[in-house]
Amino acid sequence: MRRAIKRWLWLVTNNTTDFTSLLRREKVHAGLVCLNVAHALMRPSMSEAVFALALIASAKNEPINEMLEISLMKIGRSDRAL
Repeated sequence: MRRAIKRWLWLVTNNTTDFTSLLRREKVHAGLVCLNVAHALMRPSMSEAVFALALIASAKNEPINEMLEISLMKIGRSDRAL
């Protein structure tokens, strides 16, 4: 985390709880991107797709001192996602 803050890099994680509490202590940071993918859907291709959504969502405005959170959850017994 220190390296990302020092180099003005976004932090990208699937650990929303720990990193939001850590970044609240910082006065300024480049942004936090939280990719929350349900365990049943966790595959490299799915993580890449969710990360691509984060890039699209932040293309117009960088998330300086903000958090962008994208959650993908399995619904019931089907493979549909929310």
